Amino acid sequence: MTPSETMRILVETVAVCPEMALAERQPEMWHEVLGELRYVDCHEAIVALAKRGLRFIAAGDVYEAVRELRIARVRRAEPLPQPDADPGDPEAYRRAYVEIVTAAGDGDYEQARRELSA
Repeated sequence: MTPSETMRILVETVAVCPEMALAERQPEMWHEVLGELRYVDCHEAIVALAKRGLRFIAAGDVYEAVRELRIARVRRAEPLPQPDADPGDPEAYRRAYVEIVTAAGDGDYEQARRELSA
């Protein structure tokens, strides 16, 4: 996620939790925590957290909620296809498996299904 997307996430969080105040270094710190995540996942996590009626949402709450939603997507995509890589090459096999799990976590079920049918 870019710093500007992180700022959008922070603004959205404040919109659903108006009692939160923005501190001077808050955008940078939120980016430190959430920068490796995708904007769409963080946005979905904030919506889910807001629906729980929370009055305050921390960056760590968003991170954990993203982790939970990605795990749920992977579980919905199961059974996952076997990697199209030589099992005799453990590193290549692991990379291919990570790509499949990442695609399922991203919600790209079509890619996971194509891999399965190949």
